[in-house]
Amino acid sequence: MFFKFRGFVLYAALLFASSAQANCLAFTENERLANYCLSEAISGKLVNEQTAAIVFQRLSLEGYFGGLPKPLNDFDISPTLYYSDNINGGNPDKKLRLGNLEFDGEPNLVAKAGIVAGLTLNGNSRLTYGEGRYLNASASASLAYSTEHSLSYTRSNIQVCSKNKIRRDAHIDMCASANKHNKEISSSDEDSLTTSYSKMFFNEFGATEMKMSLRRLNVKDYAQNQLSLSSDLIHRNNGFYSLGLSLGESVKDQLATRYTVYMNAAKYYKGRKYNLIISHSFSDGGKLLGVDRKERSSSVVVSTGIRSDISISIGYATVRSSIDYFDRSYPIVSLTRSW
Repeated sequence: MFFKFRGFVLYAALLFASSAQANCLAFTENERLANYCLSEAISGKLVNEQTAAIVFQRLSLEGYFGGLPKPLNDFDISPTLYYSDNINGGNPDKKLRLGNLEFDGEPNLVAKAGIVAGLTLNGNSRLTYGEGRYLNASASASLAYSTEHSLSYTRSNIQVCSKNKIRRDAHIDMCASANKHNKEISSSDEDSLTTSYSKMFFNEFGATEMKMSLRRLNVKDYAQNQLSLSSDLIHRNNGFYSLGLSLGESVKDQLATRYTVYMNAAKYYKGRKYNLIISHSFSDGGKLLGVDRKERSSSVVVSTGIRSDISISIGYATVRSSIDYFDRSYPIVSLTRSW
C-alpha cells in the first residue's frame, strides 16, 4: 500500500469506525474504491474525531481538502524467498518432437529450477493537482540469486499514471509502463500504454467499480491491442471480490495472449486476511518449424499474512501447449517480508 501510515489508518478504523466503515478500509486492493466506499458509508452521518481524521488523511491523497502540499514519496525493501521453475531462462529438459522429427536440446541451455532468494527495492511518488486528480509514479528493481546453481537474474519496472475524476463516481486514467527481465540465457522487455474509464456505485451489496481499459502492448517481436473489462466489489459482509476479462487481437506468426480471465477474492477469517487468485489464459498464433503453437495457462494462488510484515503465497500453475515440448507444471511458493 502507498501510505506510510497504513498501520495507523487500519488500526484506527477498526477501533473507532462503524463496522461498515471498517469493512471499507479492511481491503486495500483498490484504493480509490475503498475511499469511495468509506465516503458513502459515512454520508449523512455524524462521525467522531478519529473517523474524520481518517477520511481527511485518505482523501487528501486523492487531491481533496486541498490535496498534498508537496509530492509524497515512499520507499521500501522486500526480501523474498521463493521457488522458480526457470532461474536461467532456459529450455525444457526433454526432446522436441514435431511430427516424425525429433530434436535434442543443448545441455547447457536447459532450464534450472530451485529456491531463489531475492531483494526488491520499491519506490512510489504521488502529486495531486486537483480534486480526484493526481499523478502516481512507481518503480521497482529486484535481484534474485540461487545458491544451488550459482545463478542470478534481475527484474525492473516503472509505471506512471494520471488519475482523473470526471464526475464524483467516474474516472479516466492513463498509464504508461515498462518492464525488463534479464536472465542468463534469455531476457524479455515490454512497454505499454493504457487508457481506462471506470464508474463506481454503492448498493445493498457494497461499493462496486466497473472498468473498461484499452491497452497497447509492445514487446520485442510484436505489438498488440488489448481490451479489458473488470469489476471490483467491496462487499458489506467482509469481503473483496474482483472479476476480469482481457481480450487481445491475433498477431500473425507470434504466440500472443488472446484472452485472460481471472478472479481475486479476499476475506478475513479469525482475524487473518486470505487472498485467493485464480487465472486462466489462452494464447495462439505461434509457429515452430511450420507447426502451429497454442497454449492454455492456469494458476491458483492462496496468500495470507503470517505477521503484519510477512506474507506467504502457495499455489500451482500449469501450461498446456499444442506442442508438448512446452508443457509444464510447477508449484508457486513464496515468503516475503516488507520493511
